[in-house]
Amino acid sequence: MYGHVPGANNTGVLILSAASRGLTRDVVQHSSQAASTPEYLSATLTGALGWISTKRGWSDGVAYQGYTTGKGECYGCFRFALPSGAQSIVSATLTLHRKSSTGKGAPVDIHLYGSATAWGSRPALGTQYASRADAVLAGNTVTLDVTAAAQALLSGSIAQLVAYEGDGSTMSGQVYSTDYCAWDAATLDVTYTT
Repeated sequence: MYGHVPGANNTGVLILSAASRGLTRDVVQHSSQAASTPEYLSATLTGALGWISTKRGWSDGVAYQGYTTGKGECYGCFRFALPSGAQSIVSATLTLHRKSSTGKGAPVDIHLYGSATAWGSRPALGTQYASRADAVLAGNTVTLDVTAAAQALLSGSIAQLVAYEGDGSTMSGQVYSTDYCAWDAATLDVTYTT
């Protein structure tokens, strides 16, 4: 499984694991805490989609970023349902797991954007909420601070988070771009108030 339990005073944690055909969800319950303190919970991943320009919205259970000669531009799209009753987001982290059999083995860059585009359509990129250069080796995870993005999701100003790398040229001797990869698990841990 991927993800983590964010602390001892949790109301619940959603841990996503990579199955043979995509993302699955397992819920682990923990003791509740006093209502006067912020609550910790992992938001439910409601969809992961690799929007691919040559196939106009396609996925095999993973979210792709980068470029390939066969797929064209790839946008890794993630939708989350934030905890019901959340009034404000105190903090949020997104943990992504990189599929080991897609792209190069060396680290890739990740750039995470917000998008208000309807699910299943080519996402129009908005604010860049997180970025990390040469951060993720194949088969490993990266955790990004996405507090501002979670606040935008809660307010409704964005509908999804999008991993996108704009390199439109292929690596020397390869059919994919330098930062092409697939994300096969995602966990959004949020601290919120009600």
